[in-house]
Amino acid sequence: MRGGPSESQMELDRRMLDERGKRLRTDLAKLLRQRAPFGTERVPRRLHQRRKVHAV
Repeated sequence: MRGGPSESQMELDRRMLDERGKRLRTDLAKLLRQRAPFGTERVPRRLHQRRKVHAV
């Protein structure tokens, strides 16, 4: 990624870090939703894989 002709290297680095931080926060939130054990952020039942053998 390159900035415009008047954008300094510090501004470019800051913008790139901000974008990376935003992406990491999004990925973390997604991971936490997937791994939430039991509670308000559980994975909907329709997203669970069907088991061929019943769990006991």
